[in-house]
Amino acid sequence: MKRKLTILILFCIIMCGCSNKNVTITSNENETDTTQVIETENKEVLIDQIFEIDKVFTGVSYKLGENNLASEKSTLKMKGTGKWNSTGDFSFQGNLEIDGKEYHLTYELDGSNLLSYSSPEGYARTYGDVYLDRDFTSVSVRILDIGWSNEDGNMLTYPCDTKAEALEIANELMKEQLISMGISSLK
Repeated sequence: MKRKLTILILFCIIMCGCSNKNVTITSNENETDTTQVIETENKEVLIDQIFEIDKVFTGVSYKLGENNLASEKSTLKMKGTGKWNSTGDFSFQGNLEIDGKEYHLTYELDGSNLLSYSSPEGYARTYGDVYLDRDFTSVSVRILDIGWSNEDGNMLTYPCDTKAEALEIANELMKEQLISMGISSLK
C-alpha cells in the first residue's frame, strides 16, 4: 500500500512541475520512505526512493554438497538504508548481525556486495559476499573467509527452516553468479 501511495504522490509532483523535492511518507508500521525527485537540465526526471531497513530473519547455516545434510539455525539482523533509483537498481548500506557478530555491508547491483569486519589488528577483512532479493526479504551469504567451493562451501540463507529451502532461495538469488561460474545449481 505504501509503495502505491508513494507512486501516486510522485505522479502528482511530476505533473505539477514541482521537481527537486523530497517527499517523506511514514506508514503505520513505522517505516519511513523518503523519495527524491530531481529534474536534470535536459528535463529528465530522476526518482530515488530511500528507506530505512530494520529486519530480523531466521534461517540456516549449512555446508554445500549432497552428502552434507546437516544445517543449524541462524539469526540475521539487517539494519541500514536501502535505496531504489529510477532505473530500478537498488542498494543497501548498513550492518548485518549474524548470530551475534556484526558485519558491515555496502551492497550495489554492480557487484559490490562484500560483507566485511574489522580484525583485532584493525584491518578490514572479508567474511563473505551477500545476495539480496529486490524486496529485501531474502538473503544468502557465501562464506569466503575460510575458502569456498560449490562442492563443500559454507552458506547462510534467510528466511528458511531447512537446507532444502535454503538451497532453493540461494539458487534463485545467486542465479547470475552461478551461471558466470559455470555452476548449474548449488546442492
